[in-house]
Order: sequence, then structure tokens, then C-alpha cells
Amino acid sequence: MKKFTLLSLVCLAMAFTNCSKDDSTTVADDNGGQSVDDTAINAQEETVLNANTVSDGLIIEGAEKIQGNPLTPNGAISFNLGYDQQSAFLKNGFDIAFTTTDNYAGAYIQIKSEDNTVASTYYDVPAFSGKALKNLSESKKNGLSRKAHKMEETQDEIDVFFEDSIPPGKFCYIICIYDAEGNISLPQEVCVEIEAWGGNSSISGTWNYTKSDFFLNGDLESSEAVGVEDCGDDYYYCNITQESQTFENSNCYTTNSLILVLNANGTFRYDENYNEKGLDYEANNANTTDCNPIFKDIVNGSYYGKGNWAYNETNGELTLVEFEYGENGEVEFDEEGDVFGGTAKVSGNTMTFEYFESSTFNNEETTYRDITYFVR
Repeated sequence: MKKFTLLSLVCLAMAFTNCSKDDSTTVADDNGGQSVDDTAINAQEETVLNANTVSDGLIIEGAEKIQGNPLTPNGAISFNLGYDQQSAFLKNGFDIAFTTTDNYAGAYIQIKSEDNTVASTYYDVPAFSGKALKNLSESKKNGLSRKAHKMEETQDEIDVFFEDSIPPGKFCYIICIYDAEGNISLPQEVCVEIEAWGGNSSISGTWNYTKSDFFLNGDLESSEAVGVEDCGDDYYYCNITQESQTFENSNCYTTNSLILVLNANGTFRYDENYNEKGLDYEANNANTTDCNPIFKDIVNGSYYGKGNWAYNETNGELTLVEFEYGENGEVEFDEEGDVFGGTAKVSGNTMTFEYFESSTFNNEETTYRDITYFVR
């Protein structure tokens, strides 16, 4: 994925989190002229969902759905969630991030309604079964792959997706961790709100990216601006001699324009036009005749993404779920969706926002912060 994904897309996704919200707003939608009532949209999220309806509509890769209740826990194995509330999104679902011992064998998950009834089935999720239970080291670390709680180096994650049958609303789940010796942790309960698409029509409109600053551990690491070429070193590895060569300031990228359109009906699309030049990695990897590096230039390259956005009126967070994307005429679909989100401030026709992420390795914390600017 080109550099836009690592920086600019983060910026887009977090654009309007601190916008003021009028729950009674009704506006004309930018895409079709239909009126959009924020109050009606947000009211859907307060619906108490039936436990069996939710349980029947879950997709957890590698898990077995079992009739009845999980085995009785003995509390002899421990794990930590660190949260008891979280958001989920239509189709995309939610993640369960937790810390546990190295010898766990899997997890039991049972759905509970907010009226305290539990589903007649539960899920047995074996450790490391496909993508369902995975260690952070096996997943993307650029902060863009999934929207979840910040994960320490020892944490694991279960991806839970939704069938189309699950609507916006509220439910809870109970989770236990077990090991191969039959030990089962004490249960922990988390309540989930499934966001409806849209919900704050005051943020709709067309936004143009202007610049961004990146901070590492609180220090300004780099700055980028629309129309300004940004270059770095590139490295060429020759298959014949098995030696590498450095080309200084040879990998250059320019964002010519980047536009995000948020429609009041909860859909979005962004489009970027860019120039890029540097080594042609695919051609160089295929070159078995000599060690002459092959370069390429892309002029007026294009990248786009589209999907749905949701607004959490409780914590003022905007989230974008991307279901379609493409580069230079290609079209790709992601049925589960890729999630981006964060916080921002809007004043008139200008916007600044901040994306923050931290990670811990060997008890040492590293922080990353992007501050990005838009106008409309």
C-alpha cells in the first residue's frame, strides 16, 4: 500500500470527532436529496437486541458454535480485558483484545442481552485458529488494520464479525479463557453498542487535506504538505551479487490533492491524486540478468476508498469503515471492512485532528501522534 494509507488515510478517518452535535438536526443528504434525521438514527443504537439473534449472526473464524452453556469456571487461569464497554459496527463487528498466559488453549464467548437473558448457544474459539485468535505480532501494526483497544506486546485479539441480520443496538457478551488442563478463568462481561451509519449530519460535506505533522515520542519527526514533494532513501538488492545499494532521496512522493466527502446518510468517499517515483520493486525482483536498478515514475496516480461512517454521540468519535478501495483504476472489495477512527477539532471551515497510538516493547513505551489539517 502506498504512503497515503500510512498517514493521510489516518487523518481522513479521524476528521470530525469533536464536532458539536445537535441531536434534532434534520438535513438534506448530499447523495440523493433525502432528509436525514440524526435523532432517529441514534435512537436505533438504543435498541436492546435479542441474545439469540446476535449469537446466530456472529462470524468468528475457527470457532465452534455449541448448544447450551460453557463449562463452569474454576478461576485457576487468569486474563485481563481492561474494559467493560465498547463500540461495534455493522458487518465489521468488533474485536476482543485481552492479556493472558502463554498456555491458554482458547476462549468461550456467550451473548447476553441487556435484559439479562443469555443465548442458548456459545462459541468455543480455539487459540490461534485462523484469524480468530491472533497475537499482535501476526497482525498489521500501522494502526489501520482494525480499530481496537491499544494492544501491548503480550495481548491477543479475537475478531468478531456480523452477518447482515444484526442491526444497530445493544447487547453484552461473557468471555472466559481456558487451558489444556481444563482450567477456566472467571467470566468477564462487556457491553457493546452497535453504531448506526451516520448520526451527526453537521459534519457532512467536502474536506480538502492541506498538511500533516508526525510526532514520535513527543518530538516532531516529519511534516508533509499537499503539493510538496517528500523524498527518502531507497535500497536496491541485487539477486545476482546478493548485495544491497542505497540511493539517497530517490523515493519521492507528492500528494497533489486529497478530498474526503462525508454524506449525511452515513456514506463516504475519499479520492487522492499523487505523483510517485522510485525503485520498481516488482521489476527488480524479476531481474535475473544484471544488477542495473530499474526505476519507475507515476504521474497523476489515483487512489480512492468508500464505505460508511458512524458517529458515537457519547464520546464524540467518528469512525469510517471502508468496504471498497482501489488504485490507478483497480477495484477491490473488503466484505468485512477496514476501520479507521480518532479525534479532531473543527472551527468554521477549517479542521485539525490528532491521531494517537502507543505501543510497548520490553517495558518501553513508544508514542506516535499525527496532527492533520483540512479545509472545506
